[in-house]
Amino acid sequence: MADFVGSANLIRGRRRPELDGDGLVVLETPGGALVHGVANGRRAGEEAVFSARTVHLQLSRERPSAAHNVWPARVRSRVFQGDFTQYHLDWNGRRLVLRCVTSEPVAEGTDLFLSVDPRHCVLLEEESPPVIGSPRHENH
Repeated sequence: MADFVGSANLIRGRRRPELDGDGLVVLETPGGALVHGVANGRRAGEEAVFSARTVHLQLSRERPSAAHNVWPARVRSRVFQGDFTQYHLDWNGRRLVLRCVTSEPVAEGTDLFLSVDPRHCVLLEEESPPVIGSPRHENH
């Protein structure tokens, strides 16, 4: 699953520790995509979330040669916002948002490749369940 929060995409998935290596951790999304990222000392449970900032995602018409984090995607919509263009992408059964400076805009409906360097997919802290009586837990 992927969500958009502020200037980052949240990519949720199931941990695949048997695929970890080279300092990277791996999540498998519900749609089956393998996403490699960095933990930066954080621990992940069985389900985990990566944050990938919109400016770190890349679009290309030709398949990049990177070993990890290259997937097919389709441009759903684009919005020119002055210094950059914001793209909404259909990826792995979900939506992702990408922001880039581009001299050649990509048309809506275009199939292309989406990629992100694994060091820009950062594992988020596990959220612990709220403790009764804590400010995060409201009694009703």
